[in-house]
Amino acid sequence: MKKALQNVKLSTLDFLKSHLRQVDRFEQANDTINRLAGIRNFFVDEYDFTVFLDLLKHPHVISEDKERREYGDFQTPAILSDLVCSCLAKEHFSPEILIEPTFGKGSFIISSLKAFPQLKKVCGIEIYEPYCWQTKFEILELFVDNPALNKPSISLFCEDIFKFNFNEMGKIPDKESILIIGNPPWVTNAELSSLNSGNLPLKSNFKSYNGLEAITGKGNFDIGEYIILMMLNSFAKHRGYMAMLAKNSVIKNVIYDLPKTNYSISDTTAFRFDAKTYFNASVESSLFRCRLGREAQQYTCKISYLDAPNSVEREFGWVGNKFVSDIALYKNNNGKCQIFYREKIKYL
Repeated sequence: MKKALQNVKLSTLDFLKSHLRQVDRFEQANDTINRLAGIRNFFVDEYDFTVFLDLLKHPHVISEDKERREYGDFQTPAILSDLVCSCLAKEHFSPEILIEPTFGKGSFIISSLKAFPQLKKVCGIEIYEPYCWQTKFEILELFVDNPALNKPSISLFCEDIFKFNFNEMGKIPDKESILIIGNPPWVTNAELSSLNSGNLPLKSNFKSYNGLEAITGKGNFDIGEYIILMMLNSFAKHRGYMAMLAKNSVIKNVIYDLPKTNYSISDTTAFRFDAKTYFNASVESSLFRCRLGREAQQYTCKISYLDAPNSVEREFGWVGNKFVSDIALYKNNNGKCQIFYREKIKYL
């Protein structure tokens, strides 16, 4: 909370002081902030509220946190999350429910609140408590500066995504559209284990939901892929979209496994972007976007660019029993061109 308050504008702090000056219980404070910004249970308990009031009286100077590598931490800059949400909004998709499984500093939640005026409910999960507080204050600040902005019901959970019970969100009505959006960690379980991180899923055959080959506790897999499959396993049958930043190798693996996973997704596209520009990371990456809830499965994926989404470079995926990197070229050569993906290839 200390670091989060350090980044809040003075005008917002004055606003909070004026609205909470006469409040002496955390439940009352929560009701006030819920009315102002739609955030449910802003303070977990009386202790949180007491610490907050003390920090308002005595500003603290907080040093930067240590590197967040143990969480696979590539925080999404606002310019990128705004671009992603703008591209989705231009497709005339207006979700009513937003799910952000690893919200970090909250950039995708903030961008979505600005881009999608029909939102009714927002659910976010984040394991790192300082990021949870920073996101709460960012959302509060957004509504202080834009009081007329649509205020959905916002629930932010400071929990481990690998242990989170999505039933806590409540049953999603069939008629309401959802958007699963975010930037799951770009790191493998082996890398996190080498850092003695506790931010790991239980060692298991995580692809066994649908009878895939086992990945044992000794196997190495990408945490981002694990989370994307978690989301598809929970929400693929719902109406809406999923849009997640991911390494290209992860997207390739998801498409490769589709005939076995049999998830109900279609309209699948990998929108490339320059990770070096946005994250200073030398890794091939894209926005993985797919439509949920379609009965007809699609086992292919188009490749486009985030800054030119209407221009399709090529399409890869399954043609019969062949997994090929360029479907059009393969078909033009009557299936004789040997441009197949091998299981170990890590690019699109």
